[in-house]
Amino acid sequence: MTILYTKLAYLYHEMYQNLFDYQKDFECYHQRLQQYGCRSILEIGCGSGNLAAYFVANGYAYQGLDASPDMLEIAREIEPAATYILGDMRSLEMADEFDAILITGRSFSYLNTNWDVLNTLKGINRALHPE
Repeated sequence: MTILYTKLAYLYHEMYQNLFDYQKDFECYHQRLQQYGCRSILEIGCGSGNLAAYFVANGYAYQGLDASPDMLEIAREIEPAATYILGDMRSLEMADEFDAILITGRSFSYLNTNWDVLNTLKGINRALHPE
C-alpha cells in the first residue's frame, strides 16, 4: 500500500473532493440500482467514503470495503451510519449477501494479474444474492 493511502490519506481525500462529482456518480448508480430493485450494496474500494453518505441518505443498506485502515478512518468520520470493512477485494469473504456490488472509481485497475481478477470476481459472485 502506498503512502498516498496511509500517511497522506487526508490529503488524498481533500484532493479528490474537487476532481469528481460524487453526487452525479451516485445518481448514475442509483438509477441503475433502482431499475433492478437493489437495496443492499457493497462498495469495493470505498476509500474515504465519498459515496457512502449518498447511499445511506437514500435508504440503501450500505457497506464499504477498502484495504486502507487510514482511508476507512476518514470514511467513518464522514458517514458514521455506514458499515465499513477492512479487506482486500482479491480475497473477498463476506458474511452478508448483497443485491449489488460496485467496484467504484478506478479500484479495478489495482488488479494486476489474471489471478487477482479471477479471485476478485469469484468473491463477488459468492457475495451476491443468488437472484
